[in-house]
Parts: sequence; structure tokens; C-alpha cells
Amino acid sequence: MTDPLSTLLAQLTSPEAAIRLVALSQLDEVLDERALGPLVRALQDPDAGVRVLAVGLLEDLGDHRAVPSLITALADPVEAVQEAAQAALREFRGPQAALPLIAAIAHPDPRVRRGVVFALREFKDPATLQPLIRALADPAAEVRREVILTLAYLRSGESVEPLRGSLQDADPGVRRLAVGALSFFLAPALIDDLITACDDADWQVRREAVIVLGRSALNRPAPRLLRALQDPFWQVQKEAAAALGKLRIRAAAPALITALAASSPDVRKAGAQALGEIAASEAAGALRALAQDDDIEVRKAAERALQSLAETPAPIGS
Repeated sequence: MTDPLSTLLAQLTSPEAAIRLVALSQLDEVLDERALGPLVRALQDPDAGVRVLAVGLLEDLGDHRAVPSLITALADPVEAVQEAAQAALREFRGPQAALPLIAAIAHPDPRVRRGVVFALREFKDPATLQPLIRALADPAAEVRREVILTLAYLRSGESVEPLRGSLQDADPGVRRLAVGALSFFLAPALIDDLITACDDADWQVRREAVIVLGRSALNRPAPRLLRALQDPFWQVQKEAAAALGKLRIRAAAPALITALAASSPDVRKAGAQALGEIAASEAAGALRALAQDDDIEVRKAAERALQSLAETPAPIGS
């Protein structure tokens, strides 16, 4: 009787792509290590659909000998194949997989470097940390961004200083991600770095820094957050109002009342929410006026803030 696996593997050499695709779709039912070589060769198939299925089957097979070939597939001209190879590599563990992945951080193709950095995120192996930190100097910005995401995921204290260095990166995307990554290590020593990031030339970096400062539970960022209410971008103004509310910065009430007249409904809404959080009784009149706003979400925020003021006990001796 013919072995089903042998029959399907033989069909992988068919000149018809449809036959090769059908054979691959049936292989998972009879898969064993004999399929390793044919599946690796299928990664060079002219049909992208065949290559995607071959990657998935190599992932299912779980043989570490496939790792170098899957690394090569990260440079496939078709994005779907690249993504499948990234996903597959994340499923491999142990030094047999880690060593070729670490070596590939120096690969000449940035697509490969980015893909292996993504795959190393799941290893949580101390041996990967220093190679990843060195990759913060990669010439490709997309690789550096992926490195920061991976270091943020790993959350090792050894990466704090290198991440601080990335706040000066030439790429705004790298700087923004570095701000977000440092939020996992938030400590008083990092607050000055984040305050400085509020002056970044890129508004998305400023916005991220404001958001992170709002999680700091410290009053020290308050003056810079107040300035951020005047940022040219409403997205930054909105997060500044939210941060001041989260930090319960009582002295911010006058500036937040002014923000209720902002042209952006998002800023008006955030200002109302912040005033409710800090229980600014002097904002009651402005909030009552805002409860007639054209934007329904702004009106709801004003009404909730007014309810919060009503539920807040008056100061003793008032």
C-alpha cells in the first residue's frame, strides 16, 4: 500500500501549482520529519501560496532544523510569506533556535533583521538581551523600532540606559517608541528625560511623553503639562488635560477651564473630565455652559464632571 505521506510529498514536485497547493493542504494530517526537506524546498516555490503553506507546515512540524530556512523566508518578496515566517519563528524555543536567530541580527537584509528581532521577543532568554541592545544602533529605522518593542516586552532593567539613548534617535518613530518603552520602568530618575521629550520636534513624541507623565503619580511634571495645554496640536493638548486630571493637579484648574473653549471637541471633553477628577468647584459655571455644547460627548463629559462636583464634600470650614 502506498504511504499517504510519500504520495503527497511526490505531488509537491508537480508542475501544476494547484496540485502542489492541494498536497500541502492535506499534509498536516500525516506530517512527520520526512516532510522537512520537501517543505524547506517548497519555500523556493514560484507560487506564493505554496510558500505560505510550506511555512505553516514547518511551524507545525516544529523541527529546529527548519529555522535557518525560515529566517531566509523573512526576505521573501511577498509580504504574506514574510509575515508567516515571522509567526512561525516565534513558535520555536531553546538554543537550537535562538543561536541562528541571534546570528541573523547581523543579516544584510533589514527585513530579516526586523523579523528575527520580532521572533526573539518570545524567547525571554538572557542570551538575547545584549545582541538586541546592540541592534539599537541598526542602520535601518524599522529595525530599531522593532528592537525597542522587543526590549519593552522583555522589560529588563539592563535596557533602560540604552532606551534613554534612543530618545535622541534621528527617527521620530524610534523616539516615540522609546518613550513608551521607558514607561515600563517609570521611576523619578526618568522623569526629567520624559519632561524633555515633551519638547520634541515631533508631535507624536510629545503626545506619548505627556501620556507617560500622566502615569507617573508625581507632581513634578505639572508645569510642563500645563505648557502642553498650549501645544500647536490638539492631540497633545487633549492628553495634557487628561494627564493633569489623572495627577489631580489642583493648580491646573484655571488652565483647564480655559481649555473648555478649545476648538477641538476632544480637548473640551478631556478638560471637562479633568476638572471633574480634580473636583474644581470654581469650574461649575463653565461646566454648566459646556453642558450645552454642540458635541454630545462633550456634553456628557460636562454633565459627569458636574455630578462629580456635586458628590465631592465641601472643604472643612467652607
